[in-house]
Amino acid sequence: MLDIVFISYDEPFADENFALLKERFPYAMRVHGVKGIAHAHFAASKKANTRFFYVVDADAKILPSFNFDYKPSIDKQDYTHIWKAYNAIIDDSYGYGGVKLFSKKFFKDPNLSFLDFSTTLTKDVEYMDEISCNTEFYYGEKQAFRGAFREASKLTIQMRNIGISESMREAASRRLDKWLNPKDLINSEFVYRGVIEGINSVNKQIIDINDFTQVDEKFKKGN
Repeated sequence: MLDIVFISYDEPFADENFALLKERFPYAMRVHGVKGIAHAHFAASKKANTRFFYVVDADAKILPSFNFDYKPSIDKQDYTHIWKAYNAIIDDSYGYGGVKLFSKKFFKDPNLSFLDFSTTLTKDVEYMDEISCNTEFYYGEKQAFRGAFREASKLTIQMRNIGISESMREAASRRLDKWLNPKDLINSEFVYRGVIEGINSVNKQIIDINDFTQVDEKFKKGN
């Protein structure tokens, strides 16, 4: 049984989602209010007592079918594992917002800053086929903007990266197109705004997507 750490910052339904997680997995732990994605994950690694640990985002509703019972084989112990999340605002399932499994040994330098934290701790990433949760990042206006801004920035950079395969660039392009056409759900207008701002920030080479303070300032300027 590997530890589960729930990471929250200011998400509207974080308390409810953590309570639901604890109902099924009473040993789940929580890191709350740590500023900065990297620092929050380092705090999670310190809290975890097992060699490998799961991370659950605060806006994730874990599916009843997901059991946190995977353990990496010997040949996969240096991998970050990322499960899919269903995202209703774009009607698609992929790694965005999904459950992740990390090794504690990845967390050595608390000052590290990454564009995409989960995929740069190690060069080896295992994308799992199973859907772990529904990601409901869009239930708050600011959170909808912030999540869309960060993901659109990453997808824009990925689709322009000639150092990766053409199929990966095409996948990023298809996903970005879905983000540009969000479903008519709660706060979809803020999702769209975040996507546009994220693309524009890449075009202007202003890429500070892991600094919530700066991203939230972009949100405030549009209101």
